[in-house]
Amino acid sequence: MTRFTSAKPSSYAAFSQIQPLILPSTPFIQSSATKPVNLVIYPASIRRGLFLVVTGNKGFTLLELIIIIAILGITAAIAVPGLSTMISNNRISSNASDFAAALQFAKAEAVARLNPVIVCKKNAGSTGCIGGGDWSQGWIVFSDDNGNGGVDGGANEAILLVHDALNSRISFGGSTTEVDSSITFRPSGTSSVTTTGVLIICNDDQFDSSARGILVTITGRGSVMKASDTGEGACL
Repeated sequence: MTRFTSAKPSSYAAFSQIQPLILPSTPFIQSSATKPVNLVIYPASIRRGLFLVVTGNKGFTLLELIIIIAILGITAAIAVPGLSTMISNNRISSNASDFAAALQFAKAEAVARLNPVIVCKKNAGSTGCIGGGDWSQGWIVFSDDNGNGGVDGGANEAILLVHDALNSRISFGGSTTEVDSSITFRPSGTSSVTTTGVLIICNDDQFDSSARGILVTITGRGSVMKASDTGEGACL
């Protein structure tokens, strides 16, 4: 029987010098012409060496790397502006929904507490109300037990919700004085708005498809919609 060496061939020349194991002809292994053939078997170590010699490992050429980098650069140039716009639009929609939710929360608390509950613009330095600026400074919801319209530490005058300032690129104003600085909800659930109040929230003062409007009615309902559907034509 032929013995095999454990050394692996480093080239086709070395490979050709190794004697394979040749099994005698067998009727079970035949060619397409139905003639007996010899079965040639190489050791596993030789087969692995042959595989490495035939296939090999190939990396990227400099030209291929340049092409890949160029494709990635073009893709990033196209995707980044679109991603930025999407993030901005989502931020506007989220802030509008947060404000509408605060209105509904204030209405429910007014009914439950049998006290007026106020949503007002937040003072940047405290949890008090402020008359200047716009709603992008944030807002607070508090129970106005003494009915004076301000947070003054009354026995039942609890601060129920605080929303921090919005992104500095956002503008958020009201169309009338009734919704420009504060909105009061009575124990009956109605609001201090005598006519429908409109608030517009925009990014970079752009009255575009991303801008959102919030309608506040006397019944205390706050509805979010596209700014263009509110009847307003600009950011407030």
